[in-house]
Amino acid sequence: MAGNSKDLNRMNIRFSKDMESYKTGFFKGFTKGELISVFAGILICVLLWIFLIYKVNMNGVAAVYISIIPAVPIVLTGFYKQSGMGLIEIIKKKHRLKKMGLLVWSSTETIDNFNSAWEKSKNILCGQTEKNIEDYNFEKFVRKIKFTILSLILIITAVIISVIVYFL
Repeated sequence: MAGNSKDLNRMNIRFSKDMESYKTGFFKGFTKGELISVFAGILICVLLWIFLIYKVNMNGVAAVYISIIPAVPIVLTGFYKQSGMGLIEIIKKKHRLKKMGLLVWSSTETIDNFNSAWEKSKNILCGQTEKNIEDYNFEKFVRKIKFTILSLILIITAVIISVIVYFL
């Protein structure tokens, strides 16, 4: 009965076909860049904490909270990935692109073809059909954005004032 497929135990193993997404572990699954960024963040956190306690005579708990602030971005630079590149690679690539100069090309399309395609794509991207294009109110949208921005400014101002009042 070895030929009967119902009797055979089958094992399905799923794996990613994108081989570049796998991390090559250096220590406990972390890459060298991640470990360097973690150790650099810890070093800056400890050095700043010592400085705040012994030179500024700050409370130990407050010194810990303040010393964490500059350490977090340093640690996150080792873990941040976009399009398969780390933060330092992205900065280098953007710097090279700025140096590169202007790329010029000539189009064979007419302005009428472009305008009709632009209108169709604009309607599709905005989720609008010809029925509700007239209902779209740009001024209402701007008011919503202004309200959101003002609300955020008020919240941030309230937090800053409450921190100042707490420490005074």
